[in-house]
Amino acid sequence: MIERILYPTKFEECSLEILKSICCLKSTGLETVVLLHVIDINNPYKLFSLGELGIVVNLTKIQEAASERLSSYAEYLATKGVEGKIAVAAGPLVSEIIRIAQEERTSLIVTGRQQRGLLGDLFIGSTTDRIINESPIPVLVMGHQALHEIKGEAIEQVCHRMFRRILFALEWSPETERATEYLQAFRQMEASEVIIVHVVESRKQDSDPMAAGVRDTIETRKEKLESLNQELRENGFNSKAFLIHGDRSHDEINRIASEESVSIIVMGSRGKGLKERILRGSVSQQVLEDSEKPVLVVR
Repeated sequence: MIERILYPTKFEECSLEILKSICCLKSTGLETVVLLHVIDINNPYKLFSLGELGIVVNLTKIQEAASERLSSYAEYLATKGVEGKIAVAAGPLVSEIIRIAQEERTSLIVTGRQQRGLLGDLFIGSTTDRIINESPIPVLVMGHQALHEIKGEAIEQVCHRMFRRILFALEWSPETERATEYLQAFRQMEASEVIIVHVVESRKQDSDPMAAGVRDTIETRKEKLESLNQELRENGFNSKAFLIHGDRSHDEINRIASEESVSIIVMGSRGKGLKERILRGSVSQQVLEDSEKPVLVVR
């Protein structure tokens, strides 16, 4: 199911640790990792400012240096039986990542989580947020906690633990239905436990003038939740389900993730308009904001 992965990197400190974590997906069918570095021509602090200072920017030299570093990543992948395909592109960062992902027919993008600034990222979103918003394929975002564990322990152990206990945030949208397909793929990674969480936001319920209709909807959700729980058990998972009433979905999801000591969060991402994204952001973005766990976002 996960045969080709796109791994965009800016060669941050944690880049190699993330790459090592990817190799554990070999047991789910992983054959190729497309190693991508994008020279962001829209970054005013790197390219434009250099030009204004009269410094000639030699893109060819930058591309050669990036290819050399990516080659060392490909050599590591080869030792794990995974092909590493090198790609260096120049252009707007996120659009180039999405373009390469589509051209290479990858089934997953893997990225690390960026630390947020006090102002800029609050309004325009980090690179990771934008990838999730624009990507037509699932995105796996590694958390700080997972990267810390990878640095401190054997890689094989960490990889398998990443999928051992899954929190599946359910919204009954087409995106979350597609996300359920990944649960079976993770069975090959020795995933054995699934925690299903569905949050009914209190403010939405209270503001609905048709209270009886809301109650009927909640009862229907309970039935569907239990049906999925039973299906997972029949497929060999040790699972349990939570239907939670709360003010904010992302807080409840992260709370259960912490209380249940899950190893990864799997969820769908429904698109929202620009105004709503600025004011609130999607649930998946808000989960990522606070979670130290890896998060797989499916669209």
